[in-house]
Amino acid sequence: MRIIGCDLHARQQVLAMLDTVTGEVVHMTLKHEGDNVREFYSKLPRPVLVGIEATGSMQWFLNLMEELGIECRVGHPAQMRACEPRKQKHDRRDAAIALANGLRRGTALWSHDGQSRIAALPLAPHTAYRRSELQAMYEKFEAEIEKLNQRVEEQACGRAGARLLMTHPGVGPITALATEVFLGDPA
Repeated sequence: MRIIGCDLHARQQVLAMLDTVTGEVVHMTLKHEGDNVREFYSKLPRPVLVGIEATGSMQWFLNLMEELGIECRVGHPAQMRACEPRKQKHDRRDAAIALANGLRRGTALWSHDGQSRIAALPLAPHTAYRRSELQAMYEKFEAEIEKLNQRVEEQACGRAGARLLMTHPGVGPITALATEVFLGDPA
């Protein structure tokens, strides 16, 4: 039997694998590119037991393990950390719905195309509802932020010092207005 401890991340997983027959322990990092994960786990001689810490990005992995007939046990993060003598943070604990379904686009998820891809994910009804609510909230916040940006730009354009600062490359209305308000006239 092979027992695998898997530290699941967004773009890769770090594995510690024990062969209970030979006692051999293998440590490796498996990138989540193409079919690497599927190929690795499908080639393992059975039986295999995989243990992971519960994360928001684990659903795609659990689905794969079920599809391949591999037993996967999920541990509660707080209980796992309580068992660890050294208190250190191993990785980011939060993940988006996109990561939980194998969609990895980094900051491009916030683009129109990225949001469309998230909207097109086939999700369970409760997750689809949550996705819709979060996307609606995101759109609302974006609209509010745009209104605030316009107000800042109007204020900056109304101040001679801020207008002069905005002639420098890389200095926008927010930086110009903040500098004008906090520093005032340099003379």
